Amino acid sequence: RVKQISHSLRIDVQTIEMKYPNINFNHFIINYSTGHELVINGALVQNSREALSADLSVKTTDFTVLHNSAVDNGMLYGNATIDADVTISGPVTTPDISGSVGLKDGSNITFVRQQQIASAKDREGVMQFVDMDTVRNEFIIAPAQTLESNSSRYVYLNYNLNLDISKEAQFNIIVDPLTRDVLQVKGAGQFNAGVNPNGDLSITGAYNLTKGSYQLNYQFLKRKFILQEGSTIILTGDPANADVDITAVYDILASPYELISNEVSNSAAFDTRLYKQKIPFQVFLHITGRATAPKLAFEVKMKEKVAGI
Repeated sequence: RVKQISHSLRIDVQTIEMKYPNINFNHFIINYSTGHELVINGALVQNSREALSADLSVKTTDFTVLHNSAVDNGMLYGNATIDADVTISGPVTTPDISGSVGLKDGSNITFVRQQQIASAKDREGVMQFVDMDTVRNEFIIAPAQTLESNSSRYVYLNYNLNLDISKEAQFNIIVDPLTRDVLQVKGAGQFNAGVNPNGDLSITGAYNLTKGSYQLNYQFLKRKFILQEGSTIILTGDPANADVDITAVYDILASPYELISNEVSNSAAFDTRLYKQKIPFQVFLHITGRATAPKLAFEVKMKEKVAGI
């Protein structure tokens, strides 16, 4: 049973062929508790240095990779179902993973933006002095032999995956865990995920939003702004540095009198009554900048093409 998906994976009467120097997988099936399958074909091959090299393909349809709640993981939770057609090749310690992965309709993923603790933030950039006599030398300069042996213990994954997001897959970003401001989006997106030479994950592509909302909560003020089509999220490397350009709107009936009372205070009574009438306005919310630290700006306009105005 896998905790992240809260379901069981089963291997029923499957065969792994041990035929030196190969470990062969011939239509090796892992069953998901909902009845869907993950199929592995190919082999692990042992070379002259007794290291294993992979030549595998992994295919699945409607496979659940995420099924949990905020209780299980307070930062990332929800439901995610994928189709995948992936190959795994090269040394098992540094495998190359390539292919395509598609996030399916009905997926609903929530990400909670973590607030940085003030005391930790205050320590950024502060120099720390250490008495070097209290530090053991082997922690400073490790022998080359030790470095070489330690490097073989770690597994590094080299990604080159094409990611496709279905229009009906939903993402929820809790922008502020304290006020519970939430950005909900749906749209079509195509991305490429890879690994930079320094080992950092890099994702490039555009997420074109078609539906969604921004729930704004500020003290007693609670408003739900509806996303406008044409909003985008652009990734050019580090996912944390994604650029957002989102416009959302909230319709409201309001009197313009308070806004222009100084200009009309000396007008005739008829004009005053006219300005005190409630008319439809639109409050636009513009969200720009980095996704992890977005900038919010507001704009108020009279609703266009309203009869009688």
